[in-house]
Amino acid sequence: MPFLSILSAAGSGSAGGHAGRDGRGDRNVKPALAQRKIADVRRVPCPPVLAAVLALARRPALRHRMRHERVPSGTKQLFRFVAGNPTVIGEAVRLTGKDPNFLQAAILFYIEEVLWVADADPYRVIGLNPGASFDVVSRHVDVILDWLTIPANRRDRGSDLQRLRFAWQSIDNAPSSSS
Repeated sequence: MPFLSILSAAGSGSAGGHAGRDGRGDRNVKPALAQRKIADVRRVPCPPVLAAVLALARRPALRHRMRHERVPSGTKQLFRFVAGNPTVIGEAVRLTGKDPNFLQAAILFYIEEVLWVADADPYRVIGLNPGASFDVVSRHVDVILDWLTIPANRRDRGSDLQRLRFAWQSIDNAPSSSS
């Protein structure tokens, strides 16, 4: 994990500085180096949806506000992550520096507390904003179905499949979807 390895390198004796008379080293060099390396990590762009997931993991009370905000772009990647796509998992770990198990739990929490709440509109259930094209909606549904139907999924996802089916049918039957 890049973030943790940078911190451990910055905190080690080889990160810079030199031993002073008391043998403790120059305390000003190490913190400055650590701050510079941490700042470099923060410059890596994190997709808006991952930023939202991490914010919710830090402050669960944000879910009430997030339920009324637009769905951030990139939610299809969240469903790919929980479906076990190794490329998406590796990229999320690289971008955030977080453990994959932590990210899995944080993403599931985001899905259940922000996207799949009881009064969510059909587009939100699919991880989109109203007005998304039919092609985009169907691609999202395909990815979500991949996740919900994997045999290794230990949690009973029958109600989630029903929720997805209802959302898909609602969008499919909406007058604006045929235009």
